[in-house]
Amino acid sequence: MDDLKVWLQNMLFPSVADVVVLSLDVNIAIVRVDVRCTTAGASCPLCGTWSDRVHGSYLRFPADVPSGGRSVVLRLRVRRFTCPNASCGRQTFVEQISGLTRRHGQRTERLRSTLSDIGLALAGRAGARMARVLGVGVCRSTVPRLVDALPEPSRPPRGWSVSTSTRPQIARLRHLHTLDLGHNELASVPDELTELPLTKYLYLHDNQLKELPRSLGRLTALRHLNLGGNHLTSLPDTIGKMIGLVELRAGHNRLIALPESIGRLHQLRELWLRGNALTCLPESVSDLAELRHIDLRENALPDVPEALAGLSRLRHLDLRSNRLHTLPSWLPELPSLEKLDLRWNNIEPAPRLLDLLAQRGCIVWM
Repeated sequence: MDDLKVWLQNMLFPSVADVVVLSLDVNIAIVRVDVRCTTAGASCPLCGTWSDRVHGSYLRFPADVPSGGRSVVLRLRVRRFTCPNASCGRQTFVEQISGLTRRHGQRTERLRSTLSDIGLALAGRAGARMARVLGVGVCRSTVPRLVDALPEPSRPPRGWSVSTSTRPQIARLRHLHTLDLGHNELASVPDELTELPLTKYLYLHDNQLKELPRSLGRLTALRHLNLGGNHLTSLPDTIGKMIGLVELRAGHNRLIALPESIGRLHQLRELWLRGNALTCLPESVSDLAELRHIDLRENALPDVPEALAGLSRLRHLDLRSNRLHTLPSWLPELPSLEKLDLRWNNIEPAPRLLDLLAQRGCIVWM
């Protein structure tokens, strides 16, 4: 039995000293490893004084790197020691196992390292998805937080932040289908990002972007673009060159107007503009013949934009929380309109117009 425990220790913790495996429990979803530290004592983290006076002990359950598709959790009994140094500010302290645990850590050091590597390669949301595939359940904010906790490199890393090496790095991604850079702290979009001619999905949401490069219009194969949750006050006029765009999300920015070129997006089906400062829409919006859904809630629109009158395929129109007072007579003439949300405005009663919409089967919220 002792030989088996030694073998398990060497297999599970080859680079961790002073730890012994007590038992191993494996089921269909999870592996539980019962371990403890073998040292006689520990050094106080504040004053460095060695102590072997045990004050008490308790169990910790740090997650470890998965094995064979199963989650791995350690059942680690740690001891609390009394510091013998009377002048030390710490009366007691908990032992930490070098290379395995850290104070208040919910993951082993090697799992932290694995998740940090995933974060450096894939960033937030994509990194969390990859971690779940590997058997580690984390939220999308955890991976970037672990990356932020990494020590600063001694020299600038090779990659996106170094202009002389960016182009060779981007060139390797020319066949990239999806790029998710959401939930980071990007302050700008490098022009080199637009050298991805086959990318169809680009997520730049929840960053610190204040403007977009005009070169973004080179992404003519792009079908889905998410710019929500930034600080954009305008969109570049070159956005009209993204002729393959099907969905555009630019909600929760500071947009005060849209470029006239948006009317060239003839394949656009969904337009999300919630939470901006729009007071009108350009006339070219009427050229978006394929538009099915438009979200304009929480803007500053004084009237229902006239540019929407010719959208024969529009099904959902959301105008909540604007500054509307009246409804245009052409609303019932939108042949495909199914849902119209007008809540939290100050609209004068228009029973005849609402009856016409109801007769057509359109659901209206007032």
